[in-house]
Amino acid sequence: MARIAVLGSGLVGSFVATELARKHTVSLFDPDKLALERVAQHAPTVELHSERFSSAKQLEGCDLALNCLPGSAGHTALMQIIDAGVDCVDISFTERDPRVLDSAAREVGTTVIPDAGIAPGFSNLLAAELAGLAPQQLEIFVGGLPLRRDQPWEYAAPFSPTDVVAEYERPARLKRGGRAVTEPALSDCRPFQLGPRLVPKLPDGIALEAFLTD
Repeated sequence: MARIAVLGSGLVGSFVATELARKHTVSLFDPDKLALERVAQHAPTVELHSERFSSAKQLEGCDLALNCLPGSAGHTALMQIIDAGVDCVDISFTERDPRVLDSAAREVGTTVIPDAGIAPGFSNLLAAELAGLAPQQLEIFVGGLPLRRDQPWEYAAPFSPTDVVAEYERPARLKRGGRAVTEPALSDCRPFQLGPRLVPKLPDGIALEAFLTD
C-alpha cells in the first residue's frame, strides 16, 4: 500500500482519488470543499485537505503525487512536487515544455511522467500495446459525449472546461509521415458513425464529427 497525494478534485482528479483509495492511502488537496465532500461520499477513506497545494512540505511522507490541477496551475505545482523529491504522474497540460524540468528531476532522483492524461497518455499506452498486433491502421477518437445531447454543442467537457476551450482554440500539433506539422484547430473534419454495439441505448447508433485538436 502506497501513500499517494492527488492534487485537484475536478472531473479527473476526483475519479483518480476514488479509484486509488481502494488499495492505497490517498490524500486529496483542493480548496473547493464541495468537491471534496462529493469524493467523501464515494471514498470515505480519502484524507481531505481543503487548502490549496502550494508547498513541497504538503507532500511529506508521500510515495507518489498525481498532478490533476488545471493547466494554469499545473507547471508550478510540478516544480514543487520535484522540489519535494516525490515521484509524479502529471495529467495537467501546460503549453510550457515539461522537459525543461528534466535536470531538476534527475538531480533529486525523481521520476516524472508528464502529459499522462487520457489522451495523450492512456491512449498512447493502448496504441503501443496494439502496435504489437501489427494493425494496418489505428484510429483513436477522444471526446466528451454527454448522456443527453444538449444544444448547441451536444458536448460534455471531459476535464477542466478552461483547458478544453484552450485545446480547441490553439493550433493542432501532430506528426505526418514522421514529421512534426501544425494545422488549424478543428480542421480536417471527419464525419463517422458509432454503431449500436458501442451505444446500446441508441439502436440506430449515433452520427459524430471528429477533427484535429492540439
